[in-house]
Amino acid sequence: MSVLTNLLSMLCCYGFLLDNLFRSVPCPNVSVIDWGVTRWEVVLDERTCTCRVWQVKGIPCLHAAAFIAFTRDINWEKFVDSYFTIEKFECALKVAHMPTKDQWVHIDAEEKIYPPTIKRLPRRPRKNRIRANDEQRKKYKCRRCGGYGHQQK
Repeated sequence: MSVLTNLLSMLCCYGFLLDNLFRSVPCPNVSVIDWGVTRWEVVLDERTCTCRVWQVKGIPCLHAAAFIAFTRDINWEKFVDSYFTIEKFECALKVAHMPTKDQWVHIDAEEKIYPPTIKRLPRRPRKNRIRANDEQRKKYKCRRCGGYGHQQK
């Protein structure tokens, strides 16, 4: 079973960056990771973490990757779900065959289908245009003090 290589490299990077954040519990495959006031418990045998990312995605979360890196276990493949193996990826590609244009079903329609007509919105049109987020706004100068950010009439 071989896991996709970019996934393995990502997990290794996360694990070795964070492997100093945890403290061990008497069980060899259980750990508690502390980050500030937050705490996560990782159980390697059950593939669980209290953040629940590992159970949902099937990929070890940051906390689990830190603990796996600390145990110096080189075989990351046994902690990743079988869904991420190359064999499953190739299987998915075989099933998802898209037909070419000559295999499309041809339907003879009696009348031509046109796009929907565009209706004018039932409100007064905008007076000013909508400005882009990166567009600079005009700065007004105060007539009384000469400062920017406010204006006195």
